[in-house]
Amino acid sequence: MSELNIGKAIKRLRREKDITQEELADAIGVTSQAVSKWEREEGYPDITLLPSIAGYFGVTVDTVCGLDAEREKEEIEEIISTAWKTPGYEAVDIFRKGLEKYPHSFKLKSELAYQLMVCTGQENLEEAIRIYEHILEKCTDTKIRNIDQANICTAYQRAGYHDKAVAMAKSLPNIYKTMEIELCDIVDGTERIDVVQDAVQRWTWCLYYWTREICKTDHYSPDEKIALCQKVIDMYELIYENHDHLYGLLRTLSTYQNMADLYLEKGDIENCLISLDKSADYCVMNDTFDLENGKATSLLINRITYKDWDKRNLNERSRLLEDLTTESRYAAIRDTPKFKAILDKLT
Repeated sequence: MSELNIGKAIKRLRREKDITQEELADAIGVTSQAVSKWEREEGYPDITLLPSIAGYFGVTVDTVCGLDAEREKEEIEEIISTAWKTPGYEAVDIFRKGLEKYPHSFKLKSELAYQLMVCTGQENLEEAIRIYEHILEKCTDTKIRNIDQANICTAYQRAGYHDKAVAMAKSLPNIYKTMEIELCDIVDGTERIDVVQDAVQRWTWCLYYWTREICKTDHYSPDEKIALCQKVIDMYELIYENHDHLYGLLRTLSTYQNMADLYLEKGDIENCLISLDKSADYCVMNDTFDLENGKATSLLINRITYKDWDKRNLNERSRLLEDLTTESRYAAIRDTPKFKAILDKLT
């Protein structure tokens, strides 16, 4: 009977629901001492109580017995994998349906909140915030909490709750007190390489975001902003020297487009078109990247593997093409031969 893990399952479900042993006992008509005994695995509920316990938590009897824990984990991962391969609103629907089956899953709740956050609209942001706040109040999984504590900062800011965003952000650890910093001093062999390579990527991505954000301010002149963009590109070329990772390609093509817009603001049409042409080149590299058979070979990331969600980022040609043909800022250069050649490259 011990392999059923009933006690562990009840304890997990109770903590996820954030109720005491006394509250569970009252709900199903037993003593709190009985619940305590079950959770210490010193005994098991009467079989006739299992449907009541399952109904109270909104799960199956198998879940209460701990019999389907592995199957549940696999199904939740499959739901997440499927959702990440689909556009935002469709992904939201997939996560909602997943939560109908596994309403206690904080992992699915976290994924739903993130998808809502990246969809447009104040209503979606408000729902994401409610879910994140619920997770941070109820969830005891440190990994989920850490991720969502960071994500809710973005949700607060986008929703207009600046003070809440600042307060939450200041409660996060600084860059020197992170998993990557600590682990690289602790683990050895290939595990250390994996940790460091992952850290290199994250640091590289952070530099992209930091530079993008400071370029939105008025502190730097257009020429200085162009120079900052070039620093990002140089750094990405250094880390991803073989152009063998989608995020490297994505951030580079985006930065070239940002440079083109800055040149356009200055009236420097020649360099604007040069930058747009480079952005188009990276769009082609990105969209024709062989995710199924490709392997990272750049020296600092040669153990990195690709994820299912990478497949959502293979339409950059159409995105840039839409920008170039519809955005008013490009109207003045649409009749130039170089601009038309860039459009041809994207089609």
